[in-house]
Amino acid sequence: MEIKWEKHHLWIKVLLILLIPIAIYLGVTNSMLYDNSLYKEEFGKVGTYDRVPEADSIMDNMIDFFRGEEDIQANFTTAEKNHLEDVKGLITSVTGFLYLLILIKLALFGVIIFTSKKAIDDIIHITLGSGLLTFFWPFEIPSRMPIKYGSRTPLEFATVKNLS
Repeated sequence: MEIKWEKHHLWIKVLLILLIPIAIYLGVTNSMLYDNSLYKEEFGKVGTYDRVPEADSIMDNMIDFFRGEEDIQANFTTAEKNHLEDVKGLITSVTGFLYLLILIKLALFGVIIFTSKKAIDDIIHITLGSGLLTFFWPFEIPSRMPIKYGSRTPLEFATVKNLS
């Protein structure tokens, strides 16, 4: 039995319009997660370096830990280390989901390109729809908002007890 793809083009286009912004936001968030300059800028804004002089080395270690390149070197409690392991697992899962979304999008674009008589028009509609959805998305990327615990950043929260 042969699948009549033309009947499914509308649903494929709608799915692509929804998946593209999600992949963009996940990709941007994923790239920001490993951006040292972003952390340094935020640390400077909130005065982290005044309270945690070794903040850069701790940050580098945590980024390498999240990448799976080394273990945590800072003095964290067992509960904090367990939490960081959970965060690492979440990051790994979200990154895997991002790669899966990319594969799905490529497959769906392949269906459109190879089965549509109006592939160029369909791609233009998908691009415009997903661009508008991305631009007018109803929430801000959570990783761009500095997270604070009282007056401390998460790094300070985890290390300040060791400095007192």
